[in-house]
Amino acid sequence: MTHRLLNIALAIAVIAAWMSLAGLFDRELMEGDMRHMHDAQVQKRRNNAAMQICGNAHATWADETTLVCRRHTGKGKSAITTGVTL
Repeated sequence: MTHRLLNIALAIAVIAAWMSLAGLFDRELMEGDMRHMHDAQVQKRRNNAAMQICGNAHATWADETTLVCRRHTGKGKSAITTGVTL
């Protein structure tokens, strides 16, 4: 009888440990998903800002705050917009 109770207690302990580890892995995955979602939102804001500023011209980000707009015709100088904050 005590052998059976010991097996049941051991099985419950193993299941509880497994569930707590699974919770830790889920939290890490969720934090990674949140980081990716935030990065995608930032990229979307950058693309929208570039479209609003440059219009039909080709937009390229030189760094975090410098946007370079180039016309598709190849004629004329590039317009450089600096100090863009999103």
